[in-house]
Amino acid sequence: MEYIVHNLEEMNKLADLFVKSYLQSFRKVFFYGGIGAGKTTFIKMICARLGVIDFTSSPTFSLVNCYQLQHNKLSVNHADLYRLKHSEEIFDAGLYELLFDEDYFFVEWPEIIETFYDDSLVKVFFEMDDEEIRYVRIQLC
Repeated sequence: MEYIVHNLEEMNKLADLFVKSYLQSFRKVFFYGGIGAGKTTFIKMICARLGVIDFTSSPTFSLVNCYQLQHNKLSVNHADLYRLKHSEEIFDAGLYELLFDEDYFFVEWPEIIETFYDDSLVKVFFEMDDEEIRYVRIQLC
């Protein structure tokens, strides 16, 4: 599915649709796109809809943030792998295990980890044009 997003209001509507349409069946989501494309903003919106009770922020420097859900035993693990250079770092940081637990796992810059996971997941691709219009493509794998 492909969507065009012009502003934050439309991004919020897409987050609603995403949670209702995809996160009932999938818990692993890989997010692709350049810096400033909207990945982290979209993940924050998704987390709010899932019932995250913590303050959500970009895990760029911590690699992964874990959030508890208000009315659910599950949690959300949000990783930003932009700074990783070698696949061994995935194991050193304990990220490999997160691919296979029951919790939600949202991964920005997943290229370095995607070769280790071949189960069902959702891939979300963000592209932005010169007018800051975002093109969001959602792919089931």
